[in-house]
Amino acid sequence: MQHIDKYSTSVRFLHWLMAILFAVIIVIGFVMVEFKESKPWGLYELHKSLGVLVFGLLFLRLLMRAVSKAPPLPADTALIAKLVAHGTVAFMYICMIMMPISGYLLSNSAGFPVKFFGIELPVLLAKNPELAEKIGELHEMGGWIFVGLITLHILGVIAHHLRGFEVLRRIT
Repeated sequence: MQHIDKYSTSVRFLHWLMAILFAVIIVIGFVMVEFKESKPWGLYELHKSLGVLVFGLLFLRLLMRAVSKAPPLPADTALIAKLVAHGTVAFMYICMIMMPISGYLLSNSAGFPVKFFGIELPVLLAKNPELAEKIGELHEMGGWIFVGLITLHILGVIAHHLRGFEVLRRIT
């Protein structure tokens, strides 16, 4: 059996934990926006709490990424595939930073506190409906971009797997 260079166990665990959390956050985001007329406040609170949680986990992930080297892509991976893979991951990290920050500022500027599982966090912006609308558009657009990047990431892994590259086994 061929040896596969893998990410460390802690990196793999954090990757999959965050993937699950992002899936839940995204689904909740779509549901709460779709049914906002019925005021699903509990979903908003859960969405915000999970957003704060993944933002915290992101710093741990960035630290782990800085101290542990990622296994190399297979040597015969085409340069364009490497560039797309690395670019996609880089933009995903940008979204992982931007989405919680924009969500936090959106909540504040809309006049709502951000609570982390019931613990109220500091208010960073005063209520400002005009600003809230602009930040809301940024947060929504960022969400769609993030979903697109996640989809591209998953399709890339599937394409590599179908071509016989063992990239999925590096993170499982």
